This record gives sequence, C-alpha cells and structure tokens, in this order.
Amino acid sequence: MTALALAIVLLSSPNALAADAPLPGPYQQALHALQTDPVAAGRAQAAVALGQGFTTVPRPGADPRIVGALSESVRRDPDPTVRALAAYALCLLGDARGVPPLIDALRSHTAAGKDAQEYFDDRVRVPLSYLYRALGFVDGPVARDFLLSVAGAGDREVRVLAIGTLGEYWTKDAAIDARLEALLPERDPAIKAAVTWALDERRRNRTAAPR
Repeated sequence: MTALALAIVLLSSPNALAADAPLPGPYQQALHALQTDPVAAGRAQAAVALGQGFTTVPRPGADPRIVGALSESVRRDPDPTVRALAAYALCLLGDARGVPPLIDALRSHTAAGKDAQEYFDDRVRVPLSYLYRALGFVDGPVARDFLLSVAGAGDREVRVLAIGTLGEYWTKDAAIDARLEALLPERDPAIKAAVTWALDERRRNRTAAPR
C-alpha cells in the first residue's frame, strides 16, 4: 500500500467524476485492498485513500460503490482502526453514517489517554486533527453537538481541535457563536487563543459558508 499512501492528498483531485463512469484504477485498487487485504494497516490505508482521494484522477465523490464498501467496513471489519478510518472516510464524503462510529473512536482515543498531537494510529499516519475536522464535512446536530461538548471541557489539546473545527464549519449557526463566546473568559491562553481565532474565522466565512 506504499504507492497508494504516497498518491493521496487530502481532498485534492482534478475534476469530479460522472456518477455512471467506471471508477479510476487507483480507486478500484483501493476498494479491492479495503475488502481483501489480510493486513489491517493495508485496509485502513485503503479506507483513508477512498475518502481523501488521489491527486492524479477525478474524484468519484460519494459514489455508492465507495460509500457502500466503507459502510460495510465500519460494520464488519475486525480491526478497530480500520473501522474508525472507514468512518473518517465516510465523513469526508459527507455521509452521516460515519459520524457515530467516528465519534466513538475519538472518545475511545481520549479515554485511553493518547496525545491529541499524535497520529490516530501509528500504523496509518493520519493526524488526529484530521478526524476531528472530518466531522465538519457532515451536516447535522450529532457532529456539531459532540464538538461543542468537547470544546467546553476536558483535555486542552482535544478542546483546541474541537474549537478549531467549529471555527471552520456551521458558520451560520448563531448558537455556536454564543457557546464559543462563553469560553472567552477562560484563563487558559491556549483556549482563549483558539476561541478568538474560531470566532474571527466564523465571521470571515459567514457569507460563504453553506451552514
């Protein structure tokens, strides 16, 4: 899967692919790896590739062949990292089925006391921050409310990740502005800086943001 890993860049590709077109070769290879690779790290890397995309071919987006395979991996793969990263990929594709399992994976990561600055899993080096940010790609209250709850209390670094994600998404939701403003009196300079940035970012993007 090394070549596959080198080929992907977060949400980058030339043009969108027509819905009825055959999947480009790299996506076919990634689908095959997701479903058949005997090594969990290979399946996890394939899931990431399907969500993040490739630099050299058009993006199929939320193609039913891709989201179906990812959803199946979330439900059935025996490895928790594969399940978590398949959920991450679903969120990147705007599929709400990825939200609850991704939230569960993030909660487990925090409960285990893992550093929020690290990769989610050393076998597949996706920064934990990417997983939080992926929740912003899915409209709806479940992802939003989880991020708000994390932003309000807990580990500082995890709070900063949640606050940053809230700064980028749901910018027309005034309730989020109010919740973030309520955090401004906090003494922790990292939290204050994150909240200040998030509120400024939300103001800048308000007219352009879809939600």
